[in-house]
Amino acid sequence: MYVVSPLVKSLNYYVKASGLFTSIFGETLPDQLRTEHLFEMLLRKNSSSDIRIITRLPTERKYERLFDVINELEFLTSLVERGVKVYFFEHHKKYLLTNFGVVTGSANYTPSGRYLTPESTFFFDAGDPTYKECQEDIDAVIRKADFKGEKTMAFLREKLRRFEEMVGKA
Repeated sequence: MYVVSPLVKSLNYYVKASGLFTSIFGETLPDQLRTEHLFEMLLRKNSSSDIRIITRLPTERKYERLFDVINELEFLTSLVERGVKVYFFEHHKKYLLTNFGVVTGSANYTPSGRYLTPESTFFFDAGDPTYKECQEDIDAVIRKADFKGEKTMAFLREKLRRFEEMVGKA
C-alpha cells in the first residue's frame, strides 16, 4: 500500500467516490475519512511494513504555520513507531495505491481540492493498464526519494525538536 502526497496530515479522503475503499475495508464507510482515521483502519487490516508514505519533508516552506509542520512531524513519527516506512521527495504527485486499485489525479486530498478547484480524481482497478503505470511511477519516485531507514525515527524527532524550539513549545 502506497500513499503518495505532498501533504499527509489532516487530509480528507473521499471514500464514497471510489470503489477502492470498499474493496479494502469491506464495510460501510462515511463519505470521507481524515488521514488519521484512514491510517488507523489500514493498520488494522495490513502489516505496517506493507504501508509506505512518500511525501515532501515537513518544513516551513511546506506549511504557512509552524504548528502545521509540528503536527505533521508528530503524525509521521507516530506512524514510523508503528512500522510504516516514510520516504521524502519533493513532488506534487498524488496516489493511493493498494493491491485492489489506485486513486490518482490532480486534485489534492483536501476540501478545496475536491469541491472548489477544477481538478480531477480517478480510480483504476488493479487490472487496468493505468494501475501498472501508476505503480511504475511510484517505484521510480521511491528510487529517487530520501529514505532514512532505521534512522527515520531519530531524523523526525530531531526535526520535531527544532520546530518546537522555534515556537517555544519545547
